[in-house]
Amino acid sequence: MRRLLLLVLLVALVGLPACGNTLRPPAATVNGHVISEEALEEEVRAIQSNPQYVEAIEQAGRRVRGSGPGTVDSGFVAALLSRQIFLELVHQELVRRKAQPTAADLAAARSEAVQSVGDAAVFAKFPGPYQQTLVRRSAEVAKLVGELSEVQADDAAVKKFYEENPELFAQTCTSHILFAVPGPGGQIDQQATAAQAAALRAQAESVRAELAAGADFAALAKQHSQDASNRDRGGDLGCGASGRFVPEFERAMEALAVGEVSQPVQTQFGWHLITVTSREPQTLEQASAQIRQRLQSDQEEGISEFLRLAVTRAKVTVNPRYGRFDKGEGGQAPGIVTPDAPTTTEAGGGGANQQAPPFLTP
Repeated sequence: MRRLLLLVLLVALVGLPACGNTLRPPAATVNGHVISEEALEEEVRAIQSNPQYVEAIEQAGRRVRGSGPGTVDSGFVAALLSRQIFLELVHQELVRRKAQPTAADLAAARSEAVQSVGDAAVFAKFPGPYQQTLVRRSAEVAKLVGELSEVQADDAAVKKFYEENPELFAQTCTSHILFAVPGPGGQIDQQATAAQAAALRAQAESVRAELAAGADFAALAKQHSQDASNRDRGGDLGCGASGRFVPEFERAMEALAVGEVSQPVQTQFGWHLITVTSREPQTLEQASAQIRQRLQSDQEEGISEFLRLAVTRAKVTVNPRYGRFDKGEGGQAPGIVTPDAPTTTEAGGGGANQQAPPFLTP
């Protein structure tokens, strides 16, 4: 839930709110600012013009196309307009702060906008003005994130975090032999394993004695381990930072020197013999993506809280043909709730009637 409002801003289904004319009612107003029907329809047409993008959205589980030729699902349009409302709140806050994106911000936001729709090939299939819209909206979100957060996620901040937290970037490569009771389907029978704990520990101690006498760890793992996911690889659990395993396993692993075999270690899965095959720190280059993601996650706290409050305080009205705006105060996600029975009109229809606009599905 904490990430929900931020996520709806970062997706590519956003558009520039525009001033409406006097001939048609607005799609919505946000604190008195109009989001016109023309702006909403223009965005829908831009998305419809990119079949590859529409297909990708629908494969991800969001219905876009309506039941009739050339129509668009009403729920999709409602989500689209909801995002425009959230983005208008972002825009209004930047205006209040006198913190509009600079040319450099726009240039930096282009890669985010491209990534948000999939790749450069998909992005290029949108009309030029809509590409500019996507870039500007990404830039505005990024700008407000920076304004609200004391945490930075630029290269200097990534390097500083890396240098101050070296223990987070140790790559430990580990193998194990698991002594347990297999159940149906190859899963571990934890109840039987607990009941036979003494016998399994004795087996682990016997195998450890073989290892101490010079036996090959990988060969004994293949022979004895009940961890079917890796026994054919000599019990290899791969390499990674701390936090991958249950606490008992982690503590034993961290205490081992490279090449050393642990005493039998009990976890909820059974008894383990553990060895560390290597322990090397990640380079800054290897760790930078992980660090940046962590810093960006910290930044999201600020904008998520801002949006939660902004939605609650905002005065939002929505044209009834699209539904009604729910602020999510009952625990639901905020956004537009579609009418129970939307209808359609012919293309070119409009005006102040309360039928659904031409791009909605019946």
